[in-house]
Amino acid sequence: MDFKVGDKVTWTSSSNGTTKAKTGTIDAVIPAGKRPTQEQMHEADSFGLGRDHQSYLVRVPGKTERSKGKLYWPLANKLKKA
Repeated sequence: MDFKVGDKVTWTSSSNGTTKAKTGTIDAVIPAGKRPTQEQMHEADSFGLGRDHQSYLVRVPGKTERSKGKLYWPLANKLKKA
């Protein structure tokens, strides 16, 4: 499924034996074979090579209205329209 900037998406992630559902907004579309910018990767706490498919940076809102939230680079096949 193709998403565009501003689309609301959801996915699940697992860490330390806990699975959480996350919902956020597409912040950037990353073309196949490309990586997010250094700044985006630093903010998303991500690393690695470009993916062989189009991928997305997703911003999940913070707990307060003034928070800019957290940026994630989830696997594209895990994303669903929210």
